[in-house]
Amino acid sequence: MHPAQSSKAKPSANERPLISRSTIVILLSYQAGMLIGNGIPTTLSAMMYLAVTVGLISYLGIALVRQESVRRREANKHRKIAQRIDRRIQAHIIDPPVQSPKAPIQPKLRADADFIPVVNNWA
Repeated sequence: MHPAQSSKAKPSANERPLISRSTIVILLSYQAGMLIGNGIPTTLSAMMYLAVTVGLISYLGIALVRQESVRRREANKHRKIAQRIDRRIQAHIIDPPVQSPKAPIQPKLRADADFIPVVNNWA
């Protein structure tokens, strides 16, 4: 199978997010440290609070979307496994033979048999 066709292949550069979750956490912690340590002018502190808040919300949002995606993928995987098991079980279940409404078939006697019934004792 070609690596690009594999379901576990790494996403291409076009499919990767512009900013990863770890980048958001690094920038968020840097900005929060600057804000707490009074390393920025007071005129920019409101903008920094806003940037930290937006960063925190975006990180939590991305984490929530990722968690839901993983949960959905696992649920689909379990559903497929359950369907596969059901199909295999159904393939191995033998239905009981259908009883014919006719009279039971009497076994045929062979001509060279040691015992040949002479009298009918069914009456």
